[in-house]
Amino acid sequence: MNTENNTNEDDVKKCKELISETTAHGCRNIMSNKRSNFIRFLWLCYVIGMGITLFATLYMGLENYWTYPFNTVLKIGPQPKLKFPMVTICDLTYLRVNRFPNPEAVRKVFLRRSILNSMMAINESDKGFIEVTNTPLDEAHTISNVTVDDIFQICIWKGQTVSCNEMWIPLFTDLGKCFVLNDSLNYYADSDGSHGGLNFIAKIDQEGYIVDDNANAGLKIKLHDPHEDPRISDSGIYLNPGGACLMSVNKKSYTFLPEPFKAYGDEYCVVNSELSGQKSKPTSIKYDRESCIRSCVVIYVIKGCNCRSVTDSEFLTYPMCTIGQWLNCYEPSLRIAYTRNISQYNCTCPRVCEFNVYQTKLSLGMFPSVPALEILQKLNIIKKKSGGRYSWRTDGTVPWCKFHYSGGIHGDISFIPVV
Repeated sequence: MNTENNTNEDDVKKCKELISETTAHGCRNIMSNKRSNFIRFLWLCYVIGMGITLFATLYMGLENYWTYPFNTVLKIGPQPKLKFPMVTICDLTYLRVNRFPNPEAVRKVFLRRSILNSMMAINESDKGFIEVTNTPLDEAHTISNVTVDDIFQICIWKGQTVSCNEMWIPLFTDLGKCFVLNDSLNYYADSDGSHGGLNFIAKIDQEGYIVDDNANAGLKIKLHDPHEDPRISDSGIYLNPGGACLMSVNKKSYTFLPEPFKAYGDEYCVVNSELSGQKSKPTSIKYDRESCIRSCVVIYVIKGCNCRSVTDSEFLTYPMCTIGQWLNCYEPSLRIAYTRNISQYNCTCPRVCEFNVYQTKLSLGMFPSVPALEILQKLNIIKKKSGGRYSWRTDGTVPWCKFHYSGGIHGDISFIPVV
């Protein structure tokens, strides 16, 4: 028993000797018998305070480390080939009114909802006006019957003329019947420059245009991934009539870390494959946030208007909107819904960890030249207008467009854990 006490006393004595000899002045001053009890108490307070500060600093450092535990890695380099982005193209008229039995009545129905309405006197009790207003939307598109041949005159891929009907497939959007690149044909670009991509000559028949809030003429283009909703009514690039366009494309791929890491400030992201088949486009099983938001928001619009649009193939239990319902309820309600925060609709649409961004540079020129115009007229690509000079810039205009990757550069931006 005495041996154990002596051992403990020896250990305490050694600790005191160690503290008194250490360079940690605070501990040495606390143990020093040469200083008064008051001074030793002050040194004790100092040491405890500094110790707490040290541990607090270490804690905050570790907390910051685990909160942002990744580095940003940017990889830029040439690729032997790149999959061509999905291209969605829309003519800037919702319907071709010149194909209706009463085209003037159709124009007046759409004009009634335009910003020019207050400047025009429109008789809404007219029989033709009422008939058009009560026409189901799908029936109206059947009458309008926009086809690939109505938009595209010539299609060229990598310098070779191809069938436009095989290259483009129809797609209903909020801008009407549009056309999207046929992804099943797997278009890959293996060289940069305008000869290694997509070229086409398009036809714009303004005689069939309606007048609504969008008084533009020409085409609207959107580049995106195959599984993504183009949402072309809110974004995209306008191509003006009577012009040539050259669009260079640069693709950037972003990869973020999934939970528990935060990718968007205070938000987490999800890996696309984890939500495959959930709230995605009807034509794709891969999750897309824009498709998820639209599916969530549009159900409120459909219930409020008690009808669906031609874009809502998954809501077949609701009747098809008439043109009047679409103009007066569905379209404005959807526009308002998109301006609100999606939290108001209880939408659960997480952001994705992997996505691509297609950056574009667009240059414009005049098309065609006067000599080329004569040849195009002989080939019946541009028709001569009888009874006056034909202006290809405004009448039946033909834009020539080229899309290609620039510089063969593919940038990858990734967020990886800190080792």
